[in-house]
Amino acid sequence: MTVRTWQKELDFPETIALLGGPAATARMTLHDRDGLEAKVRVSGGWRPAHRAEAAPDGTFEIAVPTDLPSFGFEVEAEFACFTQGGDRYEIDGAEAKAGFVLELEPAGKIEGSITGPSGPVTGARVAVVHPTRMFRVEADASGRFAILGVPPGRYRAAALAEGCAPELRENIDALSGTTTRVDFLLHRESSISGRVVGPSGDGIVGARVGAWPEDLEVASALNGISYGASTSGREGRFRIGSLRHGTHKTYASADGFLRSSSNSVEVPPAGGVEGIVLALATGHIVAGRVTDAMGLPVADARVTAETDPDLYDKRGSSKPPVYSRQSCATPGDGTFRLAGLGEGPYVVRAEAIGHQKVEKRNVAPDTERLALVFGAATGIAGVVRAAPGGEPVREFEASLSWIVTMRDASGAPFEFRRDGPSRAFRSEDGAFEWSGLEPGVFDLRIRSGGFVPETLREVAVTAGEVRRGLEVRLRPGAVVTGTVRERPSGSPVPGVLVRVVTREAGMDPMGSGPETSARAEEDGSFSIGGLEPGFFRLRATHDAFVAETTDVLEVAEGGALDGVEIRLGRGGAWMASRGARKESPKRKRTSSFSRRMSSPGRGSKPRPTHRGTSASRGSSRGDTWSGSTREARRGRGRGRKCAGWSPPTPR
Repeated sequence: MTVRTWQKELDFPETIALLGGPAATARMTLHDRDGLEAKVRVSGGWRPAHRAEAAPDGTFEIAVPTDLPSFGFEVEAEFACFTQGGDRYEIDGAEAKAGFVLELEPAGKIEGSITGPSGPVTGARVAVVHPTRMFRVEADASGRFAILGVPPGRYRAAALAEGCAPELRENIDALSGTTTRVDFLLHRESSISGRVVGPSGDGIVGARVGAWPEDLEVASALNGISYGASTSGREGRFRIGSLRHGTHKTYASADGFLRSSSNSVEVPPAGGVEGIVLALATGHIVAGRVTDAMGLPVADARVTAETDPDLYDKRGSSKPPVYSRQSCATPGDGTFRLAGLGEGPYVVRAEAIGHQKVEKRNVAPDTERLALVFGAATGIAGVVRAAPGGEPVREFEASLSWIVTMRDASGAPFEFRRDGPSRAFRSEDGAFEWSGLEPGVFDLRIRSGGFVPETLREVAVTAGEVRRGLEVRLRPGAVVTGTVRERPSGSPVPGVLVRVVTREAGMDPMGSGPETSARAEEDGSFSIGGLEPGFFRLRATHDAFVAETTDVLEVAEGGALDGVEIRLGRGGAWMASRGARKESPKRKRTSSFSRRMSSPGRGSKPRPTHRGTSASRGSSRGDTWSGSTREARRGRGRGRKCAGWSPPTPR
């Protein structure tokens, strides 16, 4: 189990220190991502700071700092995985105080070995590919590999090692709870060699050279194992090894030169093609200067120019005839000069640490004096108050989202909502200021415990402006409390997840955050706050009981509904106060069945799903979180999905 804030200096402080500190890491991220990842590999990979292994019963504890920002979870398990996107949490939220329950779906495992012409190979790379996901891993010194937590489905796989041609495998079935064996036997490599030259015929050192199969099916299977790439050395000479036989497209690119056209090369089995010449042209240029809002030069800014595909789309072409992209870092005087660009117009962007990104579009080829000016801070500021009295809300979370318009394959426009960043605020007067935002129009959503979430629609922010004077009024949320008991004994049932559902058809939950769900305490009691006024139902789920739903309940704005009693039975019985009913013999409900992971594993890291707001057992001890993990099993027959998957007969 790993806690992630997606801020590298917090998640991987040891690795950041080895890279030279936060400033050095930020500079490499901006200017040299490939070099950054190479240094990370040499230093032993990214080393998470907040990580722990789950116990055999699925419980876990992770020590974290008390000022940790919004966070989520990553989980590694041998025969289980997450299949939905992860939520974000706050350190002082209801879940962190009560403990977490992380529910996993059943998965499989793929393992095997890689052997070359002379025996086991070291440093081999393996990729397992599905239309919607990919897993990559390196084999150990003896050529063995294992990929854990692979969702059920049919996959392709590819393996590659230095000096060997890759091998592809089709129709690999991953099954829940099953280990699938895949062994690779690699044969002698093929290769392409030659020179990269400039307009004068002189060799170009440091050019990026690539070869890629023309067969798209083969190419997609090789994606993920660093296939067909090299760099030119002295006199522009290059050699691309570890190739498979067949027709390849070759290309070369270098800073300051236009990318070469693609040439088809027929590569023989276990042989080489020599004498390939890849010629690079100078192309067009864009030059100018980067300054701040005061007119001072900005050093170490990253300037990028690329062919603008949007403008070509408006001309009726699906893509630019010659796409090009060049970038550089500015020296102390803020100047830049980018050569090797194709047909314009271009989009030119500048980024620098501590500045908001600036962009200019429709830049003509061979522009010499382009001015890129970083503006003043862009953001929002305001206050959050309680309605109707106006008292300040001292702790709350703000999040952004906006509507994005795109086009489908036929060119028809469609819209979808994209979630943006979120941030927690604490202030005595309820004030907030959030800078460093992208200009645009977005929705601002404010959430705070005990209140109904509120959204300000279409908040427009222009570049260089901090829009002030925003005021958000949060209405007190309604509260529903009650008890979960076993039928017929009346004994309290702790650990039951009680969720608010609002739609009759399908019983879709309002969500699984602190405003819409709770887990019953040791005495069976539960309390859910921050609810919208109106009609709703409560749905209760537990591993050992039948998952059931109450009849319709109602709360007024800011009101309270007390004394709701839900009775769960084993084997199909159900009863709840405020409207009881019994199951028809012809339609007997099935029990929700899940089990805890028998042992933690290592493998892929899908994003987690967190259902519920507390763990079935666990507590908060200062800055240590505790909780549990559960693996949901897929049953046979016509079971219904509740907290996990329901088998046809109750346990």
